[in-house]
Amino acid sequence: MPKKKQGINREEWGEYVKELATHLENKYSARNAFLDKVRLRRFMQHPPKVPAKYQDTAAVYQAPLIFDLCRKVGAMIGTQMPEPRVRPLKEGSSRAQEQSSLMERWFSAAYRRMDEGKNEYLKHIDALVADSGSVMHLRLDKHRWAGKTEDGFTVLARDEEEGDNEYSDRVDEHHKGNFPFDWQQFPIDVFYPVYDADNKLVEVVVQGERETYPLAVKYGVSKQNGKWMPEGKKLGPVSPKDRGGNVKFTEYWNCECLVRMLDDDVVEAKYHNCGRPPFFETRSVVTSSRDVVHEVMGLAAPLVGLQDFIDSL
Repeated sequence: MPKKKQGINREEWGEYVKELATHLENKYSARNAFLDKVRLRRFMQHPPKVPAKYQDTAAVYQAPLIFDLCRKVGAMIGTQMPEPRVRPLKEGSSRAQEQSSLMERWFSAAYRRMDEGKNEYLKHIDALVADSGSVMHLRLDKHRWAGKTEDGFTVLARDEEEGDNEYSDRVDEHHKGNFPFDWQQFPIDVFYPVYDADNKLVEVVVQGERETYPLAVKYGVSKQNGKWMPEGKKLGPVSPKDRGGNVKFTEYWNCECLVRMLDDDVVEAKYHNCGRPPFFETRSVVTSSRDVVHEVMGLAAPLVGLQDFIDSL
């Protein structure tokens, strides 16, 4: 009989994640600084250099050079979802071909459903153009699909007086409204990967500023004596008081467990069965250089100096 996994020591893992995140931030600091430099020019937020004697009279102009390049290249790539291709298990078999076609239709519908109302795929395309890379995080919520609640009950439990057809229809309606797969796009500069000696992805830290209120509601926490602590079960809406602004959100994954933190406080720690960190990094510009800055020198990188020169004319 397999051994039952022990619970995750939140304090121990919290300290480890903080140390790892600090190490990775230092390692990738030059990468992030370069991406910030490009984005300031892209969104025309970098102030042009104006000689002191002309500052009172000069008309400042900021060229949309990088902004326009990113917009046009993104339009050329297109915004349609990828077209899935599933190879039949047996060549020449009509049944295998029918099965592969069914799987292709399912994937096409799944892509649209995962992106419904969120535009994560458009963000992915934009990041490939502007940052030379993007990260997609795939998620599976089995409990939502099964109708399980936080109390361990399931909304799909069959009533004693419920007929077969009535129950089947109710389950179908629940599944239609609760698609279990989801994806989220992350920009390169919040993604900190760890690879082993064989270049296999073994750990991931995602860290950045996020809006406080939705996270506090999701994890049921509030600030108490300077720490994010469980607030207990609430009936009714959660007040946004003392939950305004942004908070540092850290998410850690390895091949077995995940840890999520607000500031430096662990708000969730559990095992997963994904088999690997469910993050997939895509590059639009690939280089053999091991320099973390060279890895993100995309289409806009050569134009940074030119835009600064035009702005200063």
